[in-house]
Parts: sequence; structure tokens; C-alpha cells
Amino acid sequence: MESKNELVTLIRKFINYRNKSITSVANEIGLEPKTLSAQLKRGSVSVDTLFRLSTVLDIDLNWMMAALGYYGSTRRLNMENIPRMQPKFREKEKKAVLMNLDRIIKENPNSTAEAKKALLAAFSKNEFYLLDVLVPEEYGIFFINDNDRIKLYIDTNSQSNQYHTLSSARKPISMLINASQALEIIIEDRKDEIL
Repeated sequence: MESKNELVTLIRKFINYRNKSITSVANEIGLEPKTLSAQLKRGSVSVDTLFRLSTVLDIDLNWMMAALGYYGSTRRLNMENIPRMQPKFREKEKKAVLMNLDRIIKENPNSTAEAKKALLAAFSKNEFYLLDVLVPEEYGIFFINDNDRIKLYIDTNSQSNQYHTLSSARKPISMLINASQALEIIIEDRKDEIL
């Protein structure tokens, strides 16, 4: 019953990456927190619960099925790379994040490092959630294993204005920025908007 454990692992990752707790998710889907915890512990999440979870956590069930190997012999997806939120879901989350970010910037107008530290503290040090909400949807968020430590990077898909020839059109060049740098850029850009 490995797939039950993998399903629970994915659900727990979605809860974490959407910056929620089991208690808050249980309340949003109309279950007692004990009931949801018990279902996750047993690995027996009901179909109804899974559908409700997909709504509150913005889970793409087709992606989940592929990640769990339900589409046959296709190469399994990396279960760490949780898909980004859908635009409608992201917009709802973004209002609360920006309200906190604006307050934090006003409290730390001269220190991007302190603002970043306060922002991470306000959102349980959940870099993925903050990046998912604040980074434009056209940019990818990637988990990269670096010496058994998972690190987050943003793929900017930046256009290069160098090293192109007349016979070739300019092609996008990916540039990876680590999560810490990306948050600093976001904070600096937001400072320019509100200060």
C-alpha cells in the first residue's frame, strides 16, 4: 500500500506549501481536525475528502494521479515539485500576503534583509508559498537537490540581448535565481511601489 503513503505525503506537502495547518484545512472542508488527522494517519482519505481538499488546497487531481503513477509506465513526476496555484486561487492569497508585506516594509524601510526575515517569520518560513503567491505566474519555481538539501529557485526565462546571430531569432534564456534573492527582489520592488 505504498500509494496510500505517497498520497498522504502529497496531501501533507500541499497543506504545507499552501501555508495551512491540518486544523485550518479541516475547518475549511467541514471536518473535525481529528477526523482529517485520522484519515491522513491511516492513509484512507475518502474520495469526498480528497475532492474537498483539492478545492481548498488548489490540487490538480490529474497532476496528482500522474505523480502517483496512475497513468501507467510513464515516468513519475518528482513529488517535491508541487504545481503552482491557479491564478484565481493565487489572487485570493495575494491580498493577505501583500497586506503583511506592506506592513513589514513600513516597519523595516531601510533593511531589506530585516524585512525578508520578518516576512518569512510571518508565513512560517514557507518560501514556496511566498514565491508562489508573489512571483508572476509565467516564472517557474523549481526544487533542486543540492547535497541532500532541497533548495528553491525561480526560472526567470529572461531574454538575452547578447550573443545572438543575425540568422537566429533571440531565444529565451533561463536564469535561475535562488529563493532568498527572489524574495529580496520582490521586497525591493514593493518598496518602490509603496514608499
